[in-house]
Amino acid sequence: MTFSWFGVFHILMIIALLIPNGIYMLQNKYVKNKCTSRCMNLLEQIGRYGCIILMILSVKGDWGTSDGLLAIYAAGSLVCLLLYALLWRKLLKGRSVYIGFVPIVVLAAFFMMLSPVVVILAVGLTAIIYVGMQASRRLYDKAWVSMALAILPVLLFLLCGVTLHAWLLTAAAVVLALSHPYVTWCNVSES
Repeated sequence: MTFSWFGVFHILMIIALLIPNGIYMLQNKYVKNKCTSRCMNLLEQIGRYGCIILMILSVKGDWGTSDGLLAIYAAGSLVCLLLYALLWRKLLKGRSVYIGFVPIVVLAAFFMMLSPVVVILAVGLTAIIYVGMQASRRLYDKAWVSMALAILPVLLFLLCGVTLHAWLLTAAAVVLALSHPYVTWCNVSES
């Protein structure tokens, strides 16, 4: 395990993921976890903290990462983060979530120095997806938005793990993928 420039990018990604969650927790202090499965709750915590720690440490495999995979990593990461922030904006309905865009903008600026085309592609793709979601009436369903918010970080962690050949991160993301949507569904379906 080594700390590299990817660690800086990943710290920004983690901050972008945590800011809206923190705002939600402050606004909903008394909300309890309704998932009764101890196993799934434990797996979710293992996956969550495993992904956060492994993202920061930037665990890499032995096979180098090609320029094409780095472009997929950069564009995919920005798309996941932008959609995540936009969906939180929809769910929280407050301006305070805009602070979550700060690390995304910094990350986009770093990626812009590497490849402006990738950033333009990521922002354009995010806009197309978000406009399509806005056109769908299902976007107004709180359960649908909550499930999308549960899946996007998992996709981000899986994307980073696979494109950077960080197999421990990928494994932690798989654990999170198996548990986080389940726990989220238990919480939103009981409401």
